[in-house]
Amino acid sequence: MANVRQLKLGAFLLGVGHHLSAWRHPDVDPNNTFRISHFQNLAQIAEAAHFDMVFLADNVGMPTGPKTMMARGLNPYYLEPLTVLAAMSAVTQNIGLIATVSTTYLPPFHLARKFASLDHLSGGRVGWNLVTSGTDWEAQNFNLEQQLPHQKRYQYAREYVDVVKGLWDSWEEDAFIFDKEQGLVFMPGVMPFIGQSESEAQEKFEQLQELLDPVIGLGLLSAFLGHIDFSQYPLDGPVPDFPSTEGWQSRQKLFLDLAKRESLTIRQLYQKVSVARGHRVVIGTPSTVADQLEEWFQHEAADGFNILAPTLPYGLAEFSHTVIPELQRRGLFRTSYQENTLRGHLGFAKPGNQFA
Repeated sequence: MANVRQLKLGAFLLGVGHHLSAWRHPDVDPNNTFRISHFQNLAQIAEAAHFDMVFLADNVGMPTGPKTMMARGLNPYYLEPLTVLAAMSAVTQNIGLIATVSTTYLPPFHLARKFASLDHLSGGRVGWNLVTSGTDWEAQNFNLEQQLPHQKRYQYAREYVDVVKGLWDSWEEDAFIFDKEQGLVFMPGVMPFIGQSESEAQEKFEQLQELLDPVIGLGLLSAFLGHIDFSQYPLDGPVPDFPSTEGWQSRQKLFLDLAKRESLTIRQLYQKVSVARGHRVVIGTPSTVADQLEEWFQHEAADGFNILAPTLPYGLAEFSHTVIPELQRRGLFRTSYQENTLRGHLGFAKPGNQFA
């Protein structure tokens, strides 16, 4: 069994759920957004199901927008991710812990020290999701009028990684995962809606969609596309070919290509985007959800998946108790941990020290 290729699974944790309407769901307590016990519980659910890792996204500012929109949503980014992961590490033993940190607004030494500290304290379980940030409202928190140009941010990020790796290699310790010769692991996001029947799963999806506030959905799409003023356009008209901005260019292209390919209206596009922000959505029974994950995996379209539970903790527990046993029955996912580091879970060899 050790030589059989198996799925990698990450639990992508976002406040009280990934769906924009999660906080309004009757089974969800919005105050869990601020409770460390909530995040510790999620980490323990994921570890009991033998996930490879938990993953926290982040940005470093509050979104801007009309007061009517801001008053109707729940921002999932209140808590600093490394602080949350430190609390999770204290109640888990094996699961990997990945945090998002931008290279644009934190000096390299601070990042290197923070991640190295938590990696040592957790026993080698920490990973870094590198982003460059993509909004003016983040830049304005750091005394800038607007964000740096897209090309300049990525040029700086490449230099930043070299500096951080040099700092980590200044100690000959087994600390972090970095892609040197080992290759990459590709784990796209998937949001599962699971039912004992296809119709029950569809009902769960539609329940959250019915709770979606149009103001919030349209605001999310506007933010992704560069703060478009949609009041100038009919919501049931076609999506214009908006120009690219210095922000989230890959998401902008994804959404505009989707609208063109499926001939979507603005309303239809924001309804699709609001579900999983461009990640894949699967709706079905534990068996049919596992079928779709297996198909991607067996055709080498993915090495595994980051699971975006629509609501938390219920959605993560439901996936753990229904889909994971089905994946295990098929020999696609582990039934116990064989390693206790993030590198070990992902099958990466220890990188050499550039100064040794």
